[in-house]
Amino acid sequence: MSERRRLPRNRTYFGGSIAFNNRYSAQDCTIKNMSADGAMLTFASTASIPEVFDLTIAQKSRSYIGKVIWREPERMGIMFLNSKLETPIPLDLVRRLKACEAEKEALKQRIARLSEPA
Repeated sequence: MSERRRLPRNRTYFGGSIAFNNRYSAQDCTIKNMSADGAMLTFASTASIPEVFDLTIAQKSRSYIGKVIWREPERMGIMFLNSKLETPIPLDLVRRLKACEAEKEALKQRIARLSEPA
């Protein structure tokens, strides 16, 4: 079998989590090897995992959109769809941004209540 990867994969042992079904479903995985373009993930079973999903690697503070390239019963190879298009945003920054947006909305509502005639 010839090698089809453009970049070599580095061995890893990261814990990960995938989310799908509009983030209503999640499943833990282990990332066994990884490159800038993709990774190999292992699961208890790959049967319920869709073709495209969000992958979060907490140890790297990164999130990716993954697309299944090949699949076996307990592992799969994926390609990162967003690796070339954008630099992944660290999770702590995303969480801070969400908190700021929520605080901004709460302040808007408070201003609206205080601005109402008594």
